Amino acid sequence: MLLKALKKERMNITSACESVGISRETFYAYQREDKEFRKRVDELREANIDWVESKLMNNIDKGSERSIEFFLRTQAKHRGYYEKVIQELEGQLIQINLTQEQADLLNKI
Repeated sequence: MLLKALKKERMNITSACESVGISRETFYAYQREDKEFRKRVDELREANIDWVESKLMNNIDKGSERSIEFFLRTQAKHRGYYEKVIQELEGQLIQINLTQEQADLLNKI
């Protein structure tokens, strides 16, 4: 029942737990203690990621510049598609290459 709720709620743990009447703490206890449950949750998570990736690729097929840019920044770093930050430090220029996660954190400041 809980696994079906997780699938229906697209892996939103709070919503899935609420729909079956258990706490998040109980969910995490199941995950810690039951190897088969943990495996099934991991499979659902991977299926959800596959679904999201398919939506990303659909947007790329439609020419979404934001989706194309996201894909290149996350999957083509080896080709030079990554965030760069250039700052001046005591009159000298320095360049820092950041991962997308680091750049996102800086953008929040």
